[in-house]
Amino acid sequence: YEIPKRDWSSDVCSSDLHRPRNAPPEILAFDVQPDRMLTNRRHFVTSGGDGMAMDTAGRLYIAVPASSYRADEVIGVRVFSPQGKDLGTIPTGLTPNSVGFGGPDKRTFYIVGRRNGLQKIQLLSQGVLTRGK
Repeated sequence: YEIPKRDWSSDVCSSDLHRPRNAPPEILAFDVQPDRMLTNRRHFVTSGGDGMAMDTAGRLYIAVPASSYRADEVIGVRVFSPQGKDLGTIPTGLTPNSVGFGGPDKRTFYIVGRRNGLQKIQLLSQGVLTRGK
C-alpha cells in the first residue's frame, strides 16, 4: 500500500502509521514492518483532517480545517489517545491546515492556517525528538 509522504504520521517507534481518508472521513492506521511495508490496515478514528503530528506519548494531533466533514466537528486541532479516544479539540481561531512540534525541546506546537497565519503554543507534551519539524 503506497501513501504519499505528506499524508502520514508515525508514532515514536515507527511501528504504526496513520493516514487521513476523507471519504468517509476517517483516519486509518497501519503497522509498519522492518522492511517499511505496511500491514494490518484498520480504522483508527472517525474524523476529517489535514496535517497531523504525534507526541512522545503517542497522542495524535489532527488539523481539522472545516466542519463539512461532520456537522458536530469543531474547527481546530483534535487530539486522540493512542487507543483512538477523543481527548478534545484545541480551538485555534483560524482554519488550520498543518500542525507540528518544534523548538529545541519540541514543546512548541505550531498551527499553520490555511490562509490566515501561524500560531504557536507551548505544550507540556513533547513532540517526537527524531522528527525534523
